[in-house]
Amino acid sequence: MPSSDFSFSGTSQTLDSVILYVGYNGYYGDSMAPLNINVYRMNEPQFRIDSNYRYYQKLGVDNGQIIGSASIVPRNLKDSVIVYGQKQAPALRIALTPAFGNQLLQQTTSGAFQNDSTFRAFLKGLALVPDTNTLCRSLLYLNLASTNTKLSVYYKSAEEDSLVSSFAFDSYASAHANYFSRNHTGSEAAQYLNTNNPAGDSLLFLQEAPGIYAKIKIPGLENFPKVVINKAELAITEVVFNSDPSKDAIYVEPDRLMLAQYQAATGDSVQALVDYGNPTNPNLSYFGGQRTVISDLGIMKVVQYKFNIARHLQLLLDSKDTNHGLRLEALSSLNIDSRRVKVGGGNHSTQKMKLRIIYTQL
Repeated sequence: MPSSDFSFSGTSQTLDSVILYVGYNGYYGDSMAPLNINVYRMNEPQFRIDSNYRYYQKLGVDNGQIIGSASIVPRNLKDSVIVYGQKQAPALRIALTPAFGNQLLQQTTSGAFQNDSTFRAFLKGLALVPDTNTLCRSLLYLNLASTNTKLSVYYKSAEEDSLVSSFAFDSYASAHANYFSRNHTGSEAAQYLNTNNPAGDSLLFLQEAPGIYAKIKIPGLENFPKVVINKAELAITEVVFNSDPSKDAIYVEPDRLMLAQYQAATGDSVQALVDYGNPTNPNLSYFGGQRTVISDLGIMKVVQYKFNIARHLQLLLDSKDTNHGLRLEALSSLNIDSRRVKVGGGNHSTQKMKLRIIYTQL
């Protein structure tokens, strides 16, 4: 945060409070589940605007310097607040410690406030870190580009009261990064990850990036009779929490799934199926993959996804392609998203994944 409107009158200042504001952009999950957030000083010497930081790249944080914390309820962040008689837009608001605020007040134009470089040396950045030791079934979306994202210092001097100076976030000049990590330990999904079960798993868990995908194998296609395939439809059906259907409402299902073929028997390289069409202009109405509700009994809702892979299977039967298997994943336009769905595998008792083939015998 290199820019500020801090000014000094030559007289001593007294701190009232220092507040970190971050623009609010919505949430997913349980709107009433408290989310605990700590604010730390960063300890990343080369945290720069001209560097790219991946979502899985964990940056240095000074764990010994918690300078603020808050327990918030996501739903309440939608409301605006009145600060010093002025209406503030919805935002995450965290009060930072008086010690940190007084450090700011003690800086001078010949010290940390001399220029951007000296300020960055004094404050390398702030890290907002959720408390993962407390169960919280919500995911908070914040908007750094909001005009309300700022660090505000409220203070008074001997001559004036109710003074405020702000360090505004500038998306073109302020370094920023987002670290995202999933921990499936203790979850139902953990029992089905990387099992290498030759018979396949009864349940498949699909989660948007960075999430979980599934490998699908259809053995024995080489033994299928030589036919002309008119239609080949892969149907994937949701498995709901029968004991507590409300759990399915915590996160919504993905709007679309994506199906691709592996290019080799080993490795994770994939390519689009021929049925998908031109990758720059795919034929989605033919290929499918969109979320469709097939049963809706109030809180109990079941969705299904279908893919048309007739051309792909025809190439396999004609020995014009190799059957290395398919990869199924949740598709999102975002690098980080929260939607997920649990679906039946090839041997599920009631919601079995099915491949329906209509063909003409030669």
